[in-house]
Formats: sequence, C-alpha cells, structure tokens
Amino acid sequence: MKIKEFFSRRNFERLGDLFVATWQRYPLTLTQSYLMAALVIYRIEADLGYNSAAAEVIDKLLFTLVLGIAISLVVEAGLERFATVLWKRLVSYGVQIGLLVLYYQYVMADYQTDAVLIRHFMLISALLFAFTAIPYLLKREWYEFYVIRLIARFFETLAYTIVLGLGVTAILFAIENLLYEGMSGDLYAYTWILSFCVFASTFLLGGVPRLSDMVGRDELGKLLQGIFTYVILPLLSVYSLVLYIYFFKIIFTMNWPTGMVSYLVIFSSAIGTLAIFLLSPVLEENNWIKGFNTWYPRAVLPLLAMMFVAIFMRIGQYGITENRYFILLFGIWVAFAYLYFNLRKGRRNIMLVIVLVALMLISVVGPVSAFSISRRSQNSRFNRILADNQMLAVDGTIQASDTISDEDLSQLYEVVDYFRRNQELSDLEAMPDGIGEGKDDDLEALFGAPRPEGSKVEWGNYYSFHENGNNREPLDISGYDAYFHASAFNYEGEKVNLYQDEIVTGQGVVELSIDENSLLLVSLDGQERYRLDLSDYGDKLYQLEQDEGYQSMQEALVVREETDGAQVIIYLRRLRGDLLTEGIEDVELECFIDLR
Repeated sequence: MKIKEFFSRRNFERLGDLFVATWQRYPLTLTQSYLMAALVIYRIEADLGYNSAAAEVIDKLLFTLVLGIAISLVVEAGLERFATVLWKRLVSYGVQIGLLVLYYQYVMADYQTDAVLIRHFMLISALLFAFTAIPYLLKREWYEFYVIRLIARFFETLAYTIVLGLGVTAILFAIENLLYEGMSGDLYAYTWILSFCVFASTFLLGGVPRLSDMVGRDELGKLLQGIFTYVILPLLSVYSLVLYIYFFKIIFTMNWPTGMVSYLVIFSSAIGTLAIFLLSPVLEENNWIKGFNTWYPRAVLPLLAMMFVAIFMRIGQYGITENRYFILLFGIWVAFAYLYFNLRKGRRNIMLVIVLVALMLISVVGPVSAFSISRRSQNSRFNRILADNQMLAVDGTIQASDTISDEDLSQLYEVVDYFRRNQELSDLEAMPDGIGEGKDDDLEALFGAPRPEGSKVEWGNYYSFHENGNNREPLDISGYDAYFHASAFNYEGEKVNLYQDEIVTGQGVVELSIDENSLLLVSLDGQERYRLDLSDYGDKLYQLEQDEGYQSMQEALVVREETDGAQVIIYLRRLRGDLLTEGIEDVELECFIDLR
C-alpha cells in the first residue's frame, strides 16, 4: 500500500468500520481490556508501590479481568454460534459480571499462592482453547485452517503492535530531547500499555473469522507449510531417534529413566501433535507429510510408554505433586492424541482440543484436581514415613525419634517444604497446630533431629520491603558524626557480599559492618557502641505490615535508637529475608551515627 493510499479517506473509513464492528461483536471483552490499561496507568501514576493495599486491589482486579476476557470470548463465540438474540446477550453480560465479582471476592483473596495462580492460568488456557473450538462444533470442516488463521492473526497483531509502540516511543524520545526536556518518562510505559491493551486487543479480535467467513487451503501458506515440512518434521524425526537410542540404552543397562525424560518426551510429542494437527488437511499433497503422519504416531508410542514408567517411578518414590500431576495429565492427553491419530477414520481433529479443555478443567476444579490429589498423596507419604519409624502415637500425635534414617528424615522435611510452598501447612493433617510457619528449629524439636546435611530448604517464606519515595520525610541529621551507605547480600552462602567500612572522625575510627548472621555493628576504635539484628527486625516489619498495614511498615523503615554509646538513625532502603531460616538475603541502608 502506497503512503497516499494509507492516509486516504477510504482507508480511514475502513479502519473505522472495523473498529465499530469489533466493538459490536466483542463489547465486554474490549471493555475489560481497556479497563486493564486504565488500571495499570493509574497504578503507575499514583505510585502505589508493590505492597500497598491499593496496589493489591489493582493486582487482583487485573487478574480477574484477564479471566473475564477469556470468559467473554467463549460466551461471545457461543452466542454467535447458537443464538444472536439481544436479550440473551444482555443476560450473559450480567452473569459474567456476577461471576467475576464472586471470583474476585473469594478466589482472589489468596491470589499470590501457587495454587491460585496455577488454577488461574489453567482456566484461562482452557477457555481460550474452547473459544477456538466452539465455532467448529457440530461437524464443520477445516477447523485446522481456522486455527491457522487465528495464529497468523496473533503474530500479525504482535508485529503491528511492536512497530506502533516503537514508532510512538521514537516520537516521544524526539520530543523529550528536542522540544520538552521535562516530559514525564512514564509516557513511554503508557505507550506500550495502550498499544497492547487497546490497539492489539481491538486489531486481534477484528481479524477473528465470523461463522459466515470461509477458511480453506489458502490459510496454510507456503512459508508455514515449508517450515513444518522441511524443518520441524525432520528435526522431530532426529529427536525421536535420539530418544530411541536412550530407550534401548535403558533396556540393555537396566538403568531406569529419571524424571527429566518425561519432559523431553512430552515436549517432542506435543510438537509432533501440533505438526500432524496442522498438516493433516494436506496429507495427499505431499508424500513426506503423508508418510510422517502414518509412521510417527506409531513410532512415538514406545517412547510414551518409557515416559509413563519414569513418571510412575517418581510417584512411587515421592508421591504426587502438582508438577507430576500435570506431566501425567498431559502425558495422558498426548497418548490419547497419538492413539486417535492411529485409529481415526475421519479428520475430526477438534476432538483433541475438546478433550484437552476437559482435562484442563478437571485438573483445577473438583475432587480430582491437581491440588486435591497432591494434598492427599503427600499426606499419605508423610504418615507412611512416620508409621514406618514408629513416630505416630496412638492419639495421632508425632513422637520424636532418634533412630530415623537420614533418607526418611529428609523426606519428612521435604513434605513439610512442599506444603509450605504449594499448599497450607495446616493441610498437613499430622502436623501439630503450634508449629506455625514450620521453621526448622520447630521441626527439629518435633522430629528429634535437624535437617540432614545436604538436604537444604527448597523454598522459604520470603518478605521484601522497599522504600516508597513518596513516603520518605526529611531527616534531621544535624550533629551526627558519621554517615554510611551500606549494602550486603547473602544467598544461602553461594553469593555473599558482606559489608565493612570505616570513617576517621574527630572522636576516632568509626566502623560499620554487616556480618554473615545479618548482625549490624557500629564500633568506635574497636569498641562496640551499637548493634541491630537485621533478621529480627525484618520479622518485626513483616508482622507489623500484617497487623497494621503497609503505611505502618513504611514508617518503621526508619530506625531511631539511642544507647549509652551512640545515637543512630538507620534508613532501610531495601530489605529481603526469609521467615523460615530467619536470614537476610539482601539489604541496603543508610546509617547516621552520633557518638557519645
């Protein structure tokens, strides 16, 4: 298109018609997308920080709106497929809004937990897959080409959005450097927010085919077909050969596979499924594609069997966790897909997507969800280890043991770590109520032995506090003798940067240090004048924020203390630690010292 044609009245009228038509077709979807842009811009403009109550509300709203977009897409696809009556649309909007209010109120209450985030992601993914399938239910053909059209539109939208964002960014850069030096840097962020939430959403949905639109062979362009035919299919063949060599190695050495093989087989099998799915309508056009479609679904079955052996070995040793559940679930779906490819007589590949949607919903909702099954499995594993070591009393309480093996003891600690990380510690049924967060000191008393050497904590209960510049008030530092700007970090002894510095004053040499135990010391000529345990203070900040809120925590970032030997003001600019190990991983502070 020539520049003159691009800026022609006819072209702008066409773009306007597309915008109006897209709004008429997806009003609730675009409303939510635009609202997301407004909320993100407001959060930046208001400088709410990361831990404030208002920031938390906006985060939960954003999560809810993303789910709302996915729900609205499915509903609109269903209404377009089966009914277009206005009153049904209006009723559906009311129901969707009601569902989102309930979801925000009850599910998003614990939105930062792994279980909620995984459930959220799986629900959105299932809804998006369902959105692609609904228009092609009831025996419509060429579903594969419809999916290709959607994929092509997505990448086309991504390219246009990036070009638009870069163009506007370049214009803003020129304005800032040539015309107005005081321009807010936030405008760059707003550009990209609006590009993705406003332009991209509208342009993407504007290209979704209607039921009356015909899709066919032209959707699979020569480039895409060439990539799959001459790049992806040969690579999959070689990759499968490598897995087969490993498979025969296992048979000869009797050294059974580790958990990694499951991921390798799932990855290659999923790519193979996608390739066969997209190329199946053009089997008769290319002998290489036809041959691959015939032998690959059969050749991959022994590899899937090896994968299931690896998965069940891990489950037998360590029980079911969410990761193993989802690997098993997608392994079952991939196995179903290849059995379907081997046995099918027609080309109803939409069945694969329908089954995938069902499995994804089952995995996060109901009594056989990943979280319910994992919780029961890990409870059973924990109780079995306790029973094998005679650590369960008649009343069900845990008794300490001095004869438990390091392997069993490590597994007990691992189960506790799992519940701290993925569930709630209260869901571990045998665990006493008084254990609280499950610190290692408490567990050592409970089990009768410390965590074995080499069995480290895999997950902690971290807090992270940062200064909010808007809350910082001027400090009166008149009369203070020394100033230090200190930073230190200690990540499990692997990356350590402790702090020590000194300043010569009229009263002597003043030294400030932060040691490996997170202890801040101030000394004058080698004599200690003041100390602060940063780990203990981090715990206090965490509890203060829980009890009194974000603003109280921000105020407590300024420490004013006076001892017989010194008066200090410490301004904590950054503090990150772990409640479970009671250690500080990262700290940055300013310290003003008045010596007596």
